[in-house]
Amino acid sequence: MTTPGIIDRADKAMYDVKSRGKGSFSFARSSSRASPRQLWVHTSPSIQSEKPRRASSKMTAWHCPSPDCPHRRKHGRAADYTTQRESCTDCGTALVEGEGPTPTRRAQVPGSLYSRVAVTLALPVLVWAIGRLPLPLGSAFGESLPGELLLVRDATFGLTPIVTGFILIEVLALIVPRWRSLRVSGPDGRRRLDRWSYTIGGVAALVQVWGLLTYLESMGMLYGTGEKLLFAVGSLAWTFGLVGLAHVIRRWGVANGFAVLLSAEFVPGLFATESAPMAPSGPQPTALVPYLVVAALCIGIGFLVEYRRANPRAGTLWAQTPLSGLVPVSVMSALLVLPFTLANYGWDLDALLDALTPGTTAYAATSALVVAILTVPFAFLFHAPSRVSALVSEAGSQAQTKRWLWKALPWTLLFTVSVAVVPTLVAAELSLPFYISGYSLAFLVAVSLDSYHECRARLRHPDLISVWPEPRLYAVGVLMSALEEAGVPAHARATRYRALLQFFGPYVPVEIMVSPSDAARAGEVIEDRLLAAEGVPGKSTE
Repeated sequence: MTTPGIIDRADKAMYDVKSRGKGSFSFARSSSRASPRQLWVHTSPSIQSEKPRRASSKMTAWHCPSPDCPHRRKHGRAADYTTQRESCTDCGTALVEGEGPTPTRRAQVPGSLYSRVAVTLALPVLVWAIGRLPLPLGSAFGESLPGELLLVRDATFGLTPIVTGFILIEVLALIVPRWRSLRVSGPDGRRRLDRWSYTIGGVAALVQVWGLLTYLESMGMLYGTGEKLLFAVGSLAWTFGLVGLAHVIRRWGVANGFAVLLSAEFVPGLFATESAPMAPSGPQPTALVPYLVVAALCIGIGFLVEYRRANPRAGTLWAQTPLSGLVPVSVMSALLVLPFTLANYGWDLDALLDALTPGTTAYAATSALVVAILTVPFAFLFHAPSRVSALVSEAGSQAQTKRWLWKALPWTLLFTVSVAVVPTLVAAELSLPFYISGYSLAFLVAVSLDSYHECRARLRHPDLISVWPEPRLYAVGVLMSALEEAGVPAHARATRYRALLQFFGPYVPVEIMVSPSDAARAGEVIEDRLLAAEGVPGKSTE
């Protein structure tokens, strides 16, 4: 507890007062001819009893060296002491003689970062605006539906064919022994796989456009060869135009371009009333409640993604929740749709369909059970201890990997089950007029957090460039640790978004980014580390 003290004639003395969170105070000169200027400050009794003394440059000082000291975290500088003590009063760390390091000034935001953020935000808005434009298709759905127009977003497949091509090539690269090394051989191997992915994606786009063209023609929505050709060319141009915009974001924006554009597709449907699985039965909430609910769910998802205990580290092993990705949630959704598909073929499943309606207790319980059962095998499939320990190459690394996996697994279970169940139950309990998809919210939160962390990295190093695409999330910690030991500052892009996809996200690789001056050195360090894991001497050891 502190007591007020009076300091007279402040022009004759300067005091360094150390109190919790107060720092140093210096009192300016003031005139006291008429009456002494009385300055009231809060000091501790020990300081109050000391005699005034002039500040001297020869005075011995001590400071707390701990970077985790509460005083340093709060004020941005080390806690300084002018009287010798054994330990810091804030954290208990042993003091070091001498003045603390000069506080680092807050980095100014470079102009290039503003432009990058603008590009990242503007291009998805542009895509959304163009997608709402009507297509100039002749008689507009035929004579029976005059006046209705087909929108661009409803007549195209977006990035779906390209994503399909990437996943097919990734599966083939895993199966074919000659292609397997291309997945983890750095930029050159990744470029070869990307070329094949875009080729297969183009073929898939042609097939899908042909099927849609045939359907629209049978419905009387297209007339004449010219209109059909215009529709086909326009659909393909839209798909590859989105690919071009994704590369623009990746090069001149923040975060991965595919991640940004694919996540932006979820935004218009967040509050769409037509997405509700059934009409709300209870009283309607106020207009502000849906926004608060979505915000609270996003905060909860972000907490699980960023919480340190949910992402344990064991040496060079860095976990990123969820270890299983959202693959269990996707598989669960496909399994629960199966009864509805069978019912369309004449199966009598009315009782089961009523129980599996989203928002019901039976649906939530079934979803939670299925997701929990699937999460464990997928986590071990994507982080097999044998593969992880081979990369770590440390004594006892396989046992360490298993302990690391089991430590992170409860948080992964909490994440996947919560994403699958909580948003649906909340929407039903509050009688919201729309369906909240935890799956969509998770991707929006992940890309937002990835963008935020990249912005922070670019505050320190504005000109970061990508030097190594890494598809294995368990390898990111190994590579980042190697770069840290070599003294190369680095940033891993898109780790949170890729964690939601795991193996099925080759179009969003984790990119190791460094400054251009460190690019050559970073490439050598990474190659040496990966070669060392295979038992081959690296360049630095040859």
